[in-house]
Amino acid sequence: MPNSLNMLFDAHVHLQAYPEDVLPKALTRARNVGVTRFGCCGTNAADWGRLTQIATDVPGVEISYGLHPWYVVKPGNPNWLEILDGMLAANPSAGIGEIGLDATRAQRDLQMKVFVAQLELAVRYGRRISLHCVKAHAEMLTALRKHHKQLFEILLHGPSLSAEEWKQYKRLGTSVSIGPQVLNPRAEKIRALARIIPEDKLLYETDSPDMAIAGCAVAELGGLNSPENIPRIMAEVQRLRAET
Repeated sequence: MPNSLNMLFDAHVHLQAYPEDVLPKALTRARNVGVTRFGCCGTNAADWGRLTQIATDVPGVEISYGLHPWYVVKPGNPNWLEILDGMLAANPSAGIGEIGLDATRAQRDLQMKVFVAQLELAVRYGRRISLHCVKAHAEMLTALRKHHKQLFEILLHGPSLSAEEWKQYKRLGTSVSIGPQVLNPRAEKIRALARIIPEDKLLYETDSPDMAIAGCAVAELGGLNSPENIPRIMAEVQRLRAET
């Protein structure tokens, strides 16, 4: 996943969440600063179709289909798992994401059931996974340990976790994508994490169009976040790493 000049990668983004008239502007602005690849994740069955269309129409989009823990009660289709299975079979390059656990949301048992079902698909199809985890790292690590030897690639996106928790993810071969939170001088955990992740496990993300924080709101896009912020995030991470 290179991040060389003129080939920058936004490792975690939701292009399908942009209004249709805004998406072309966001993509043009991103490419103008060298962001040409986009790790675009689904959240529920209702947006997977648009993901497929975007990947067909837009060069450089690498899609993942997944049921996000926020949507386990309303997955967009009651047959979501069967649909997901079929879409993975039909799209050999697609990953699985955004999936995971979120302790700030209800239905923790259902979240885990949904998460494990998607991990099992990742193992069966040999696909990369993009993870969301909020205050549930112990549970997530337990689930990952049961499957990590069969998992193709693990990306933990925008995490807030301790150095000790990172050591446990590192043992599983996990990569981490750092996002706009790192631009906040008070975000001590993510800034500390940015300093210690090995270079070959470090990626960058905007989580656009959300996470319009720390100066990442783009007025020309109606105040939404944008992949064009990747160079700012990269620069701050590299500045922090140079201090250590």
